[in-house]
Amino acid sequence: MDLVARSSKAISDLAPAQAQDMRTAVTLKASMKHQRDANGASNVGLGEAAQITALIIDLRRIAHVIEGDIAREEKEAGVFDLSSAAYPIMGRILRVRCNNLGNTIASLDWRLASLLRATEPSNPVLKTRFAG
Repeated sequence: MDLVARSSKAISDLAPAQAQDMRTAVTLKASMKHQRDANGASNVGLGEAAQITALIIDLRRIAHVIEGDIAREEKEAGVFDLSSAAYPIMGRILRVRCNNLGNTIASLDWRLASLLRATEPSNPVLKTRFAG
């Protein structure tokens, strides 16, 4: 069973944005395998792109969990205004952590886009998948 077939059930269980990221990772991984046979030199960029995509997926999942924790902290304290002195300390800490994750995800998205632009000309799968 190939990588795409094994991942189809796991992908269907995810939220739409996460599912799209997972499909991207699977496509990159599958195209990386085919690319290895055809052109070993450009395989490094695709491998890095697959790793970055997997990292982005994990970081988005973690950010989602943290956002839930923030909501729970706010609900327990009954304070939803960040500027309030009564806002929970843990909520503030989690909000900073979530913002840092968002910045990291944005940096990784930029790096992934630049890698895909660099590998597109040599990879017809990526050229059609990531047009734009």
